[in-house]
Amino acid sequence: MRTPSSVMINQPSFPLLQAGISYWGVTTAAGNALGTTLVCADLDNHPTYVGNRVKVLTGGAWGQDRSIKSHAAGGILTIDPYTNAAGAAQQIAAGMAFVILTNTGPNLADIGLSLLPPRTGFVESWQLEVIDPALWAETDPATGAAWAVDNVWVPHLALRSAPNANETARLRSIQRWVASGNNFGPGTYVRRLHLAFEMRLDNVGNIDNTLSIFGLTAGGAATRATNNIMGFALVGDALQTLNDDGGVEETNTGFGETLTDWNLYHLAVGEGQVDFWLNSNHIATHAVTPGPDLAMYINFFLDTEAGGASTIGLGQVAAWTEVS
Repeated sequence: MRTPSSVMINQPSFPLLQAGISYWGVTTAAGNALGTTLVCADLDNHPTYVGNRVKVLTGGAWGQDRSIKSHAAGGILTIDPYTNAAGAAQQIAAGMAFVILTNTGPNLADIGLSLLPPRTGFVESWQLEVIDPALWAETDPATGAAWAVDNVWVPHLALRSAPNANETARLRSIQRWVASGNNFGPGTYVRRLHLAFEMRLDNVGNIDNTLSIFGLTAGGAATRATNNIMGFALVGDALQTLNDDGGVEETNTGFGETLTDWNLYHLAVGEGQVDFWLNSNHIATHAVTPGPDLAMYINFFLDTEAGGASTIGLGQVAAWTEVS
């Protein structure tokens, strides 16, 4: 499925959501540091939800659902533990929106993002098996393999390029997306911008960490060395989350990833912060300051060093906004 950004992505009807949800709420206190409790005082007056599942919709534990093992006084749910990408425990903070899913309604665990507020956006799945010039601008390597859609990595239908040593490959969106986290709020229609993509990087040791960038950039020809960018980069051939505003940066690393595997990368620019996920696990939160308040391109830029070639594979790419 591919839709232009002006078309609303379909969402389940509200009655369908109601059929699969027992309770909507917001946590009133932080759970334990092990990530095995969720606290909502209002649940103290509800029947037991043991055996149901809870899904946290905002904050560090976004998107994961876990089985409820006990329901104690004070509205304390004991659950299977939340973890980050490195396998460490992740606490569920106060003020996090969540739902308790029924055992008899539709399985909403697979709906995922549909439980978030309304949004517009597009999904690129390469089903045309060519690059659509109305959506993407491509720059091929000088001598290495040009961008092309294939299924070399079965079962993925993916876009792939393989620049040789000291070459580059770039794919960027034609349109720009507003990523103004410092300005998003009650007075703006857009409240959050998401970018998610499947990516695989081969021969990581040949990638130039100082120039390669995968995410959002203010300029169409931007690199890791350019100001006003945000997304995923490399440091020491390991994944790095990055936010750069006029040269002032915030970064995080140490996520225990395997870059040569297919991974799902996801970032969201919201009111006052930028959140990052890897394979649906929250790995970092950056303050929006530093953070460029600009219209930005989706930009995938791979630069190789003198040591040899590298290959980038892009599976499905999605961008969408949450709106008021």
